[in-house]
Amino acid sequence: MIIILIVVILLGIALMFYSKLAMVEERVKRQDRLLERLLKHMEIETPVSEEVLALLRKGKEVQAVKEARERFGFSLLEAKQYVDQLKDKTTK
Repeated sequence: MIIILIVVILLGIALMFYSKLAMVEERVKRQDRLLERLLKHMEIETPVSEEVLALLRKGKEVQAVKEARERFGFSLLEAKQYVDQLKDKTTK
């Protein structure tokens, strides 16, 4: 009988933690979406890296993405977008 009571209490605590975790995850997702919308409206210029530009001029796009990730701390997607923007600006 005591074991069943302990199991029920532990399940209740686990459900409570799961509920709180789900709420926190949803809040983080909302804040992330808000941040993305704000950043789209702001013109934030990342400094141009001469090393990345030199790699692009040599046709070494993969190395340019890697250099951008190391230099600016970008994610893979951010670095790729950065390099693509630089490529577009240099070809115009």
